[in-house]
Amino acid sequence: MPVPEWLTRPQNPWILVLIAGVVTTAFGLVVLFNPWDSLRALIYLIAIAFIISGVATVLEHDERFPRTVTVLSGMVWILTGAVILGWPDETLKVLAVLAGIGLILRGALRAAVALNQQVIHKTYYIAMGIVNVLFGIVVIVWPEPLLTVVAFLVGINVFIAGILEMAMAFELKDIGTYY
Repeated sequence: MPVPEWLTRPQNPWILVLIAGVVTTAFGLVVLFNPWDSLRALIYLIAIAFIISGVATVLEHDERFPRTVTVLSGMVWILTGAVILGWPDETLKVLAVLAGIGLILRGALRAAVALNQQVIHKTYYIAMGIVNVLFGIVVIVWPEPLLTVVAFLVGINVFIAGILEMAMAFELKDIGTYY
């Protein structure tokens, strides 16, 4: 079976980043506005949102942004989501700390590289890095809030990540890169 031409290029089409951004934004809204019947629902939605956003990050390719950092950053996000999925019966405190660590690692990594490299999407990387680090700190410092507070903080973060991914996709389309 022949492989589609776009899969053989070094970059993926910008439309994949747009689709991932739309899905991430939708999950952010679900986390923000869905009244939770159980902690398990929150755990699964947060973990899925982390994994989808991680996949979108892996798909990102800014030719001046080190590819290994993009992939590592996405893998941190995916791993954080997988760990949360693997421990669904743990306490909210453990999940908050894991989510907070994942947010801080991802945000610090992307912001640090964007500050030290000439990258096309520097503003997006720095903005999302700052948002990730701030929300990560809040989640770790305040680990036992009501379920809705945790859902709200993570939901805002995932929602913002999706919006920024969509904006990046349109910018990539406008500059004519196959991303």
